[in-house]
Amino acid sequence: MPSRRLLLVLTLSLLLVVTACAIRRDLREPAPAFVMPTSSVVGATPPHFPTLAVGAARLDITPTYSVILGGYGMCFWSKKNCRWSQGVHDPLYATALYFLKGDEALVLIQTDLVGLAKGDIDQIRDAVAVKLLMSRDRVIVASTHTHHSPDTFGLWGTLVPADSGRDEPYMNFAKERAVEAAVKAYQSRQPAHLSYALGEESQLHYNIHQNQTADPNLDHAITVLMATGDDGQLIATLTNWACHPTTEDHPNRLISADWVGAFYQNMAAAKPGVHMYINGSIGASVQPAPAWRDAQGLPNEGQGFLWAKAFGDAFTKKVLRAMENPTPIEVDRVVVETRPVQVHMQNFVYRLAGVLGMFPPGFPETDDFASTITAVRLGPLRLGSLPGELSPHLGKQIRAALGGPAQVLIGLSQDDLGYILDEQQHADSNFSYEKMLCVSPHFGPDIVAAYRTVRFE
Repeated sequence: MPSRRLLLVLTLSLLLVVTACAIRRDLREPAPAFVMPTSSVVGATPPHFPTLAVGAARLDITPTYSVILGGYGMCFWSKKNCRWSQGVHDPLYATALYFLKGDEALVLIQTDLVGLAKGDIDQIRDAVAVKLLMSRDRVIVASTHTHHSPDTFGLWGTLVPADSGRDEPYMNFAKERAVEAAVKAYQSRQPAHLSYALGEESQLHYNIHQNQTADPNLDHAITVLMATGDDGQLIATLTNWACHPTTEDHPNRLISADWVGAFYQNMAAAKPGVHMYINGSIGASVQPAPAWRDAQGLPNEGQGFLWAKAFGDAFTKKVLRAMENPTPIEVDRVVVETRPVQVHMQNFVYRLAGVLGMFPPGFPETDDFASTITAVRLGPLRLGSLPGELSPHLGKQIRAALGGPAQVLIGLSQDDLGYILDEQQHADSNFSYEKMLCVSPHFGPDIVAAYRTVRFE
């Protein structure tokens, strides 16, 4: 976590950017427009199925050329100094699940990216809605938050001069593939039965502030959703837990989903079907636990994904063990509720980055704007979107508001506005780094308040 001296240096650097070499959005060349994928619309009328149908698909979104990676560090003077990728350790994917009961559909898309801004997410949601003849409110788009994926926000280019690290041709490719994955998931739909399993994992992750506050602020819950066809074969799984995919650190230059990639590989080897990982409330700040790593005798520097592999192996065993005791559920309806959450910007860094044109197209250019949450009821199961990296104690409040026997908290979905704190954390100097990337001290409590209005009628 940066010291106060480093924060001061960063602030002075930002002021230098404003006075010396600001590049405003209106002076930059316009980004290439997002082109809707050319795959055919599914039909002339909205789909309908009397019982539950589920489909799943996965498409590779790994860059085929070197890109600036997002997630670590700030660069100066030349893009040559940025964190350019130098190969691929494991693929990045866009994974989609499609649910349909009667005429009520839901599409969930997960991308192995550091995050996606609301403008990009809305383009994906709009395109899927057109393709599948459904409401955009029923499309949820999320990211795993791997720090070894392309810079999707532009924040990891150069700070001085201000020059975005975002590669627009890649972004268009990734968005097109996300839409195509949703279409393929729809096309693969079949009659299905759902069950869920619950578990807990407390050793693999920790909160970097747990020795500075009375509450370690972690959510250990594992929720696994399983979709099985009439033939008894597994169609797909969805696993939800909370931990940054950051076993590898800044020196790494290989594209990777980090430990989530190892989890994918292990699940594919153990079970048929498509396997999705959904990150939960990872904010302020839930990371892989060094104590667990050290107990395994793993090196802490230059370890070449040894920690990622060991972490993925251990987590997969926990998930497979939980899946041995599934609880079947009946899905009477696929109920979706959305709520706007007003944001009143109180963040100098975000304001400045907007002035410099470093944020992607569609990022709000005003201090007051609306974000979005999406709540879902799949029978007794509840799902809720989190528009960024939410502190775990706020996530637990959302679990309580959603109710039901099991919940899936979909981190970094429908929007990504950085760390989401409460007022007490925002005022605490221990959270200086997270505060620097938090839009407002009121945003987190306002999200919880919005969930408390959901009734799933």
